Amino acid sequence: MARFYHPSVHHLRSRLTHYAGNAPCYKRRNMSFKVPSSILTTVRRRARKCQYRRRQNAAAYDATKPTIMRLPNEILSMVFELLDVPSRVCLGLTSKVFAQMTSTIDTACTDQPSIVKFHKNCKFLPCTYTHHITDRRIMLLQLKSWMPYGHRLCWVCLKYTKVRCSQWHCTTQVKFNGHDGLNVHALRQAGVTDRLYAHAKCIVSGHVLAKWCRTTPGASGGFTRLRGSDSPPADGYIYDAGH
Repeated sequence: MARFYHPSVHHLRSRLTHYAGNAPCYKRRNMSFKVPSSILTTVRRRARKCQYRRRQNAAAYDATKPTIMRLPNEILSMVFELLDVPSRVCLGLTSKVFAQMTSTIDTACTDQPSIVKFHKNCKFLPCTYTHHITDRRIMLLQLKSWMPYGHRLCWVCLKYTKVRCSQWHCTTQVKFNGHDGLNVHALRQAGVTDRLYAHAKCIVSGHVLAKWCRTTPGASGGFTRLRGSDSPPADGYIYDAGH
């Protein structure tokens, strides 16, 4: 039986024995977003029990107000295909209908650096491309507002934990504004700042955390940190720098 990675379960968490930059290296499998079949198959079974409750708690229906759920499935599939992988996973977490639609598209968040493009209307053509943080980190930053109050993301082990239950180190060397920004609406709404944290058990100090972010692919990026290239990549989603 294969051993799957799960960050919160100890015996399902695989850690490599070597360390890079005084920070632990976690070996993760690039698995897609999957919803257990028990959640999707019991919708009809629970419909009768919840029908009366839903009618009592439902808001007033306005036929003139358009909603995304009224769109045909073909249009919804096109919307999913145009989204980046982190946004697909976040949209699939909003309802069971969207969670079932994610089974037909690619939702694998990898630890490879993402690709960001300078704005197409920039004065210095041709547009340049460079690397930024990984899709997994982008997804976790989008889920920041979903986490309970008092939880914080560790930039090394990529886990949300309680602030008071751990000791933390901080760095401000990773920027998310200006030429190092990502034009993702969910990140702007979440209020992502240039202050990153890591567990004291994952990194020895804030200075070492800043060095680890600069030397680890996918932990930082942007046009002020990495030199851009004029040739677009062959595959992968291309983010917009917003400039």
